[in-house]
Amino acid sequence: MKWVYFCLIFLFGNFISACQATHIHLHGTIHKPYCGGARPTEEQAQGITIAASKMVFSVFEQLGAEQKFIKNIILDESGDYNGELKEGEYYLKRIEKTWEIQAINAHFLIFDTLYYRPKGEKAITQWRTEADATFDTKKGTMKLEVTIPLTEKCFVGLNPCIEYIGPKPH
Repeated sequence: MKWVYFCLIFLFGNFISACQATHIHLHGTIHKPYCGGARPTEEQAQGITIAASKMVFSVFEQLGAEQKFIKNIILDESGDYNGELKEGEYYLKRIEKTWEIQAINAHFLIFDTLYYRPKGEKAITQWRTEADATFDTKKGTMKLEVTIPLTEKCFVGLNPCIEYIGPKPH
C-alpha cells in the first residue's frame, strides 16, 4: 500500500512540475565596435560589450501565423530580467519596434543633416519586423537562459532611422 502512495505522489509531483511555467533569465548586451581614430590596440579593435541596462523589450508569443503581445519587460542595471513564461515560442523586440513609423522618426530625430541622412520608410519597416531574440520554452524545462545580443553601428549606435554619410576616421 505504501508503494502505491509513493507512486501516486511521484506521478502527481511530475504532473505539477510539467504544468508550471519556465523560469526565464534574460541578459541583454550591447556590442560597441571600434570606429576609428587613433591606431587601436588589439583589444580596442575588438570593441567593447556592455550591459543593455534599463532597455525595454516587448515579449510576443508566436501562435502559428499570429503573434500575441504578452508584456513589456525592463532590463535592470546589469542588463538582466527574471520572470516566468508558460510553454511556447517567444520573441523579443525593442519597444521602439512596436511604435508607428512617425513616432520612431520623432524619437530618433537628427539635427545634423551634414553628416547624417534619414533612412527611408522601407528600411525602418524592415527593422520593425526583426526580432532581437527568439526562444522556446518547453514542457518540463524549469529554467532557461536567454542572451539578447545587440550591436551598435559606428556613428549611429542603435538608431535605425539614420545613416552616417560624413567623413570616416583614418
